[in-house]
Amino acid sequence: MNHILKIRNIKRNNKDIGFIGVDLETGIYKYYSTVGRDSLERVEKPFCIDIQSSSSSYLNYLLRQELKSLNASLLNNHIQKYEAIQRSYNLSKGFSNNDLDRNIPSLISEYRNDLWGSYFTYGGKYNFPLNEIIVSTNKNWYDLTQTQMKLIEDVVIHEVGHMAVSKYTYKACSKELDCHIGFITFTIVLVTAFELEEDIIYIPAKKRIAQDFTCLEETINEFECSNMKADYHFRYPEYGYLLSEISDGSLVRARHEGDIVEYFRVMKDLISDECLANELLELMNSSIESDNKEQRDKSFRLLQKYRDVKSQKNL
Repeated sequence: MNHILKIRNIKRNNKDIGFIGVDLETGIYKYYSTVGRDSLERVEKPFCIDIQSSSSSYLNYLLRQELKSLNASLLNNHIQKYEAIQRSYNLSKGFSNNDLDRNIPSLISEYRNDLWGSYFTYGGKYNFPLNEIIVSTNKNWYDLTQTQMKLIEDVVIHEVGHMAVSKYTYKACSKELDCHIGFITFTIVLVTAFELEEDIIYIPAKKRIAQDFTCLEETINEFECSNMKADYHFRYPEYGYLLSEISDGSLVRARHEGDIVEYFRVMKDLISDECLANELLELMNSSIESDNKEQRDKSFRLLQKYRDVKSQKNL
């Protein structure tokens, strides 16, 4: 049996006509119909369909058109531009492009005008393992000024940066998906949605988050974005520069390799106090979540303390 994670519905006129699944062992994407082959009548159980087939099936045509529509987002030109820049950067640093190669074929992007505010408001997120980049603002795409469009481009390169370090490992025995977005790790417990003749279809049921390393992922990602785009606009405190300097760049590489242990190795080599390393993590996490100036200042002071110790050791 093939183990398939259902990752996205395919809709037409706001009605489901199928869905996309990914084979958890091979990473191959498969497409399923929830309607009959040559009509829009719902079937008892979905079935797998080759949407690239030369078949004249009306359903094949609909699925191809809807997927083309999904991938024709206004963001796509920007995503393609910064994917290419990310690839070139990775090659120059000796980092792998395997995660990009795996995620790009099924990536969906969406621009949403769903925020509020009298001033320009914007944000973005990369959802994994659904593998989608969403950018939200309070303005229509064609109403964006040149300055606002540059901020949107910064959101795109940031989210492409997350995608470039996203991977999962499937545990068949426990039906769990161990997910890594660089330094961020979490486990998704899967449940069986239904069984087909050859495939078992799973959907996510519960998410378990390990120790929170969000601050490392976000700020080192931004540090790398600034290396790829000289005028990159930072959304978080610029901890990444100090973290890279303190670690002689090893934390940047560790992000690409999903090596969380490296953070504690670096910090304990400088100051043999794991409690202090954990305190710094907590302060940085709190400061990026709440934009708390006091916590941000404390974080920078602690980072400077590590930097000073490193400078003394190098004398």
